[in-house]
Amino acid sequence: MGAIFELLSLEAQRRPFLLRNVLGTMRRWAPVSKFGKIVFALSAAAVDEAYGRPQDFVNGPVYAPKLKLGPMILGLDPSVAYTAQRRLLYGIVGDNQATTSRFAVLVCERARARQEAIESACEGKDVLRLDLVTDFIEPVLTGALCQLMGLEFDDAADLLTSASVTPQLPAYSASRIAPNARDVETSVATVTQWLRKLGGSFAASWPAPFGLEEVNEALAKEMKSFLEAAVPKARGDSVIGELRDRRASTDEIVRWVGGMMLAGAALFKASTIAIQELSARPAEHDLAQKHADQGEIDAVAGFVWEALRFHPLFPMVARYCPRPTRLGAVQIDADATVVLATLSAMFDPARVQNPEDFDPLRPERVYLLFGGGPHRCLAETLARVAVPEIVAHVLSAFQIEKSEVPVYDGTAVHQYEVRLKFRPAGVRHDANRTYNTVPPVLDEPREETGRTGGPSSRAHA
Repeated sequence: MGAIFELLSLEAQRRPFLLRNVLGTMRRWAPVSKFGKIVFALSAAAVDEAYGRPQDFVNGPVYAPKLKLGPMILGLDPSVAYTAQRRLLYGIVGDNQATTSRFAVLVCERARARQEAIESACEGKDVLRLDLVTDFIEPVLTGALCQLMGLEFDDAADLLTSASVTPQLPAYSASRIAPNARDVETSVATVTQWLRKLGGSFAASWPAPFGLEEVNEALAKEMKSFLEAAVPKARGDSVIGELRDRRASTDEIVRWVGGMMLAGAALFKASTIAIQELSARPAEHDLAQKHADQGEIDAVAGFVWEALRFHPLFPMVARYCPRPTRLGAVQIDADATVVLATLSAMFDPARVQNPEDFDPLRPERVYLLFGGGPHRCLAETLARVAVPEIVAHVLSAFQIEKSEVPVYDGTAVHQYEVRLKFRPAGVRHDANRTYNTVPPVLDEPREETGRTGGPSSRAHA
């Protein structure tokens, strides 16, 4: 059953409409469906309930083995230690307007610089073919993440031997952070490969197949060595610098920063999917483009989250059930796997009005894009800034005339070929703008009292 679930997850990336119909049919039959040791939570209420009961539906056994850089909060189940670690990281990365605004500026600056590099490389051609992932989205987001975390490339030559791609475009304005611009470009490409491979493997709900486990171990070793060398050199105003100031050890910083960096793979994928979904809807694309031209990023964000409702990064999320319990009216055995079908829940008419309509003005409560409960995505605030900024810049800078179906490497997006023209408009970034990041609520670990559980006390956005 595990292999079947993984195949369904991978297929959903290519044909989310088919999976949505299958899960919708199952939800209409029963909000919670049991197939031996596999249980599907299909309704919005059932998914909320499971997220709200972290002692009964845990994720440590699912994700901890895949944290190749060492233990981090996503591989821990609720405890006092978990809460302390999450509060520390959340205070630096989550509930921190300075960090959020700085990341937005970094993404916007790098997007503009990358656009200039593309224009220079195309030598005046009006129409060009571009791999939007490797030529634009990945270098922009990876470079911005590296700067935010405090990763410098003064020793860029140390990274060149592990680079598996050679940048096709000229180096861009990131050259100011190292003496050799080409080394910086190649170094960013190397870090991107770590994020794509390790992040993509981590996002899968089951162990890596076909010997990829050994590859992931080797990649994690490379990334860990780079991070260990970077910790003492990081700027004081960076994430690493703040963790150093708070007396975190080098090992802790490597694990925590490495874990947050792996979220980059999700940012790549979310940006690509949002652009793909909008390109398939001309009317919605044109309206979002008008907002992008005016620099109205919050308005663009509404289109982004609605696009991801139709095609979420994680249509199904796995949890482990350590003991007998109930979910809704269904009795669940110990050692069962509970699949939280967030794709189905976001199309549940009991929660979402006219779910088949594309509506960028929906309330936050209908979205389950960042999880829920104590393990709600720590990098949510960064994603809520970076993904709309990237999408707005692509919409404003380029007119996509034709696009191919994105190519996936496991769960990670690998390639998105488009044919496009340049547009004269450009995103106007306001450095003083605040962002509607809707930071997650930090749920405290609870005593294991009622093991049969009950409904979640709040609706998770």
